[in-house]
Amino acid sequence: MNASDIMTRKLLTIDSESTLSEALAKMVENGIHTLPVVHGKKYAGMLSYREILRRRSVNPKSKVLNFSVQTPGISESTGVMEVAREIRDSGLYAVPVLKKGILTGIISRTDLLKNIREITNIPSMPCRDIMTREPVSINVRDSTDQAMEKFRLLDEGEMPVTDESGVLLGILRAEDISRELLPSKERIKYGQFSTRKGKVKLDVSSLMYDPVSADLYDDVLDAVDRMVKSKLHVIPVTKDKNILQGVIENVDIIDLIVGSTGADGLLVNVSGLEPGDEDLYDITFAMADKFTQRFSRFNEGKGGTLNIHVIKYKNAGNVKYSIRTRLISGDISMSVDSYNWNYGKCLSEIFEDYERRIKKEKERA
Repeated sequence: MNASDIMTRKLLTIDSESTLSEALAKMVENGIHTLPVVHGKKYAGMLSYREILRRRSVNPKSKVLNFSVQTPGISESTGVMEVAREIRDSGLYAVPVLKKGILTGIISRTDLLKNIREITNIPSMPCRDIMTREPVSINVRDSTDQAMEKFRLLDEGEMPVTDESGVLLGILRAEDISRELLPSKERIKYGQFSTRKGKVKLDVSSLMYDPVSADLYDDVLDAVDRMVKSKLHVIPVTKDKNILQGVIENVDIIDLIVGSTGADGLLVNVSGLEPGDEDLYDITFAMADKFTQRFSRFNEGKGGTLNIHVIKYKNAGNVKYSIRTRLISGDISMSVDSYNWNYGKCLSEIFEDYERRIKKEKERA
């Protein structure tokens, strides 16, 4: 199966000279997270909520090109597995399909999920085996500023909304919070992208959508169908009385697709670190290398992926680290998170936890 078999051909694009408010209006109206930017007939980059949310203040009259990012392109003959790896390794929500620099299609994470049964044969497994446990959620009483900060930190497109007891109440999408990025004199009015003077007062409960979720023991593929049908990129996982237990992101499913190829070695992907974090990169890969060597003995040399996402919280000059990880290899699908002021200790706890859990799984088998 090639890119041409699953790509979206009916394209929505935005001219590089258009304004940011025009682009946001088009994205919200069509329910899309990424929008290809073109200059004349040529592909010029990709605009996403991720790049917009990273700015703490934006001018709605800014040109779209100032917010777009350069992305790798693929051809219509590129294999779907290669496309999945490109999306997974780059962290992009979508990649452009190009012919001599001209956009002919686009493949998003959702396109991969829609065609998952044709792309690969993923074994049946309950959602609890792949979900990220102890997920960060937005409290229904949070202000829009607090919610937006969580979107920035986690680099997510959607997040679950809960009450103080952890009961899932709804889902908040990045597009509905992005209006808060605009200067106070030109806030985007809720429901339309006209401007007005003064700040539009909105709270999380007025912006969130009704909850869509999966049960701990639902099959992952059933959860994927629910995500696609509801046009979600993240699906909460709940247990009795709708208590939030975890989340499954579309990239978690793509990890399963790529991991199913059986490639040799453990591929380590690190995200969330910034320029200037070279020391943290060195620590991460040094510790990951030692872990992969031990893991290869536990797992008989099978291939797989280890995804490491780092979040930094700054408080009074100090930095606290939150590290979220996902390990996928063969029939192993685990996630481990940790929080600590000491980065090395935080990462060490994660690898030790993986080793304990893998040993238990092997003994049980």
